[in-house]
Amino acid sequence: MATLYSAGPGQTTVVNLSQNGFLRISIGPVNIGTAPGLAIIAMYPPGKYENQLALLRIPVGVASDIEEVRGVADVALAMGDREDDKQRIQEAYQLFKNNARAPSQTAMEEAIKLGQSLVDAYWDIQDWIMNTERGRLLIQLENQKIIGEA
Repeated sequence: MATLYSAGPGQTTVVNLSQNGFLRISIGPVNIGTAPGLAIIAMYPPGKYENQLALLRIPVGVASDIEEVRGVADVALAMGDREDDKQRIQEAYQLFKNNARAPSQTAMEEAIKLGQSLVDAYWDIQDWIMNTERGRLLIQLENQKIIGEA
């Protein structure tokens, strides 16, 4: 029975893959406290938004509201390839340069790096889910961890 465990400050999530044959993961906007952020979202069945679980959350400090983050989330996985998606998220973050509270170059670089790490984590989870000979999955990002057990 394959299971994903996600743990971070103030949250623990368990997703049992054998009970969720229609599991879909994506990247979407979330609020982390009062700040906008991005998360790897597990949905089952797909399209049932009341059944969303945030597996891994990152802040988007260069954004001022959730709608700005939604724009990044909408294009984050548009290319369907790990490296292309990482390039796409970098391009999406560049739109924040036009933000009224234009972020510093350092803040922008950190946000892009964290966003690309989230894309890498998404693809690691996706590859693990699709692999029929699953080993153990371990992803650490900031102060959060995802463990996949076959």
